[in-house]
Amino acid sequence: MSTDIPRKLFSAAAMGRRLGVDPNWLFAEVLAGRLPGVVAGKTALLDPELVEGLLAERARKRDLAEGDGGDR
Repeated sequence: MSTDIPRKLFSAAAMGRRLGVDPNWLFAEVLAGRLPGVVAGKTALLDPELVEGLLAERARKRDLAEGDGGDR
């Protein structure tokens, strides 16, 4: 039996509002396998902490690749 506390999943629409991004983009990212999530009908369910961490890591890697050390 797992002792992990279940996390709340957000719909793509709710996650989009939280992040300020298009929910269709989030849905497409889940379908493409670039973001973890569960497709449920016409939406995707996402773990907000996990998605925010992954997107922050993507941004950090992009900044490093562009020569911006992230000091703003």
